[in-house]
Amino acid sequence: MERSHSRPRISQRAGAPIVGPGLSAVRAACKSYGEQMAGLAPVFERIGQHLDTTVSQPGHDGLFSTNRQRVIVVVSDVLWGSLVLLTEVRADEIRRALTAHAVPFTGKQLSDAICHGWTNWSRHARISFRRGVPAWSDLATVSVGGLLFISPEARIRLAQVAAGGETPVLAIAMDSTGTTRKRLKCSVRAIVFPLPSWARASGAVAGHA
Repeated sequence: MERSHSRPRISQRAGAPIVGPGLSAVRAACKSYGEQMAGLAPVFERIGQHLDTTVSQPGHDGLFSTNRQRVIVVVSDVLWGSLVLLTEVRADEIRRALTAHAVPFTGKQLSDAICHGWTNWSRHARISFRRGVPAWSDLATVSVGGLLFISPEARIRLAQVAAGGETPVLAIAMDSTGTTRKRLKCSVRAIVFPLPSWARASGAVAGHA
């Protein structure tokens, strides 16, 4: 899959906690899963804080402008500590990634393949963070497609948010602790929610709830 080199790749440490629209939306989306968060709630909290810190910066207004042809993706792993990665993925890339998983896998084969993809990419991302180079890759985009392929409710929610005219956000939390090349151990969950246009730095409330 061909990558676009023009879109932003943001990977930085989350700032001081801000209970803004991003964190509020993350918390609301997580409530419906309850105990299914399986220890990933702190990762989603970190994601929400990072989203609020980023959206409040005027330089990122363009990233969060309404555009039905892309999705904002925010990812973090328990192993990353306070690091969070935020980027955008084009709708056509997601469609191709979904198609890549439309083959006759058994449920377990597909689940294992998706977990392998995320853990391999998480390992790549940690190395990229240390080297100070972009962490997003085709593997990450394909992994997004796999996660959405097995989560029809997330696909429906993305379509609803896009149709509603707000910026769709796909937040992904994972825990690849204990995974080795011979032992697969991974927990991944995704939530979808809208980021309202008024939350941007130039919005009605200057990026704060």
